[in-house]
Amino acid sequence: MNQDVSMASVAAIGFRVEPSKFHWAVVTNTHASPNLVAAGTYDFVVGESEAETLSSCRRETSDLCERHSPTRAWIRYAERSPGRQGLMERCRGEGVIMATLDARGIRVFTGKLVSMGAALKHGKTSLKPYLDADRFRTIDWSTRALNVREAILAAVCALSG
Repeated sequence: MNQDVSMASVAAIGFRVEPSKFHWAVVTNTHASPNLVAAGTYDFVVGESEAETLSSCRRETSDLCERHSPTRAWIRYAERSPGRQGLMERCRGEGVIMATLDARGIRVFTGKLVSMGAALKHGKTSLKPYLDADRFRTIDWSTRALNVREAILAAVCALSG
């Protein structure tokens, strides 16, 4: 079987979490020539308890997995603390997403931008210029918010496995 054909069937999902929401993206193909399938943002419901918020985070992550059937995932970690409370909320969200993916048998990778650069074979080259550009490889992300771009980049990193 041609390796390019088998790689095209691989779907990967990437996440960028914030204290009050998470951004996600699903890509297929290869990390050198990714195809963006879908991307978006899930806002946590205002007024829910912390437990309810994390449960809704788990449900939405499961729903995304049901819709897109990823086999790999990448969760983009914070570079520095946005404040203690915000960091704790973000870490809890990242943990719930990670546990949900693992329970579904999805291979999970994690890391900061520097780890993502290594996964994409960029060595010490910063990924920040790519985030400021209108495109990343075969993906036009000119209309996407920065955190959605990071989720897309995370998904592409997951393709490189």
